[in-house]
Amino acid sequence: MKRVTAKAPINVALCKYWGKRDETKVLPMNDSLSLSMRDVLTTTTVEPSNELCFTIDGVVQSEAEHEKVSDFLAHFTDEAPHVHVRSKNPVPTGAGMASSAAGFAALGVAANAYFNANLDTQRLATIVRRGSGSAVRSLLGGAVVWHRDGSIESVAVDVEAWRMVFVVIDDRRKTIGSREAMRRTVATSPTYDAFVNRADSDVKKMISALQDGDLDAVGQIMEANQDAMHEAMAQAVPPIVYRSDASHRARNLITTLRARGIIAYATMDAGPNVKVLVEERMLTRLKSELRRAGFARVLVSRIATVGAVVIDEN
Repeated sequence: MKRVTAKAPINVALCKYWGKRDETKVLPMNDSLSLSMRDVLTTTTVEPSNELCFTIDGVVQSEAEHEKVSDFLAHFTDEAPHVHVRSKNPVPTGAGMASSAAGFAALGVAANAYFNANLDTQRLATIVRRGSGSAVRSLLGGAVVWHRDGSIESVAVDVEAWRMVFVVIDDRRKTIGSREAMRRTVATSPTYDAFVNRADSDVKKMISALQDGDLDAVGQIMEANQDAMHEAMAQAVPPIVYRSDASHRARNLITTLRARGIIAYATMDAGPNVKVLVEERMLTRLKSELRRAGFARVLVSRIATVGAVVIDEN
């Protein structure tokens, strides 16, 4: 019986996006840009079953998650999806580390092959963003731009010597999901429009910095962009605060280390966990300093050259 497995890179946003959601899709309000990870991948398998079953790391998911996956698979087949969807994540699920985004990218690619839908990448992008907006950026490798018109593209950059360090601070599911945080921020934050306006400019600057291989410029834009996003959320009504005391401590540590000659920059998505961009030659020193400060749970990844892809089909 047919069985398809796909993998997709976790993506780390250097320039964040905010958007609006109508009844069927996520609508990006600004361009955004991310780096896809080579060594931190979500793997998803679609295989025959008597009924729809959805598991993550072997744990059966909630009825609401099953309904979400069922609605997602309806874009690939008109029949009831009698399949088992098994997903494995290298990072905590629902903790602001983009595992859901990579999961839906992997599921989209696997479902496309399983149901013989034969959809191209841009068409897949319009579907996977219904599961998670950021999933579109996990479809491609390298530096990936998600344009406000919904299209995606990979920008040619040479970042082979760069590494992304994932600092796991809290692996629990967020009490406020990214979708609700986005909805509330769009509806109530007085600085939301200002963030959207600066985000498009940040992406243009970021592309130039990446093409120049300028880690300092990339890091400065990245940190300022994520600060603007978290400030917009903090001014929503009621406020949305993802950054914990430990998050601030990690961020402050990275700033201190730069003053000591370790060129590294930190960012956060909609969650308390921190990602650090650093040159490979400084990785050992960075990890040592993180451990010394009490941050022992880290994952390290190179930058991917390919995005979501089928790795087994039989």
